[in-house]
Amino acid sequence: MAKKFAFNTWTVKPSLDVTVQGNFGDYKLDSTAEWDNVAWQSNYSSEFIDNFTYGATLDVAAKTGSFSAGVGLGYQGSSNTDEFSATVNARFVF
Repeated sequence: MAKKFAFNTWTVKPSLDVTVQGNFGDYKLDSTAEWDNVAWQSNYSSEFIDNFTYGATLDVAAKTGSFSAGVGLGYQGSSNTDEFSATVNARFVF
């Protein structure tokens, strides 16, 4: 979702992005490690991706003439991980 607002010479555009992603297919890895000439075996099971991930990003961009700037905050998560992000940018086009 995004909406553009105009104030005198400035244009401000806040936006919100919400994401839910299903990960289908293989998400676990089962493996076995064996050593030659040793009667020992190790079995491993690893989950390398969660079934669902979700997130949201909130950005605000502003522009006047040749100058533009923006800030953003984001979150991406699942049942095993959480990730937060922050962005700041500025641009002058000539």
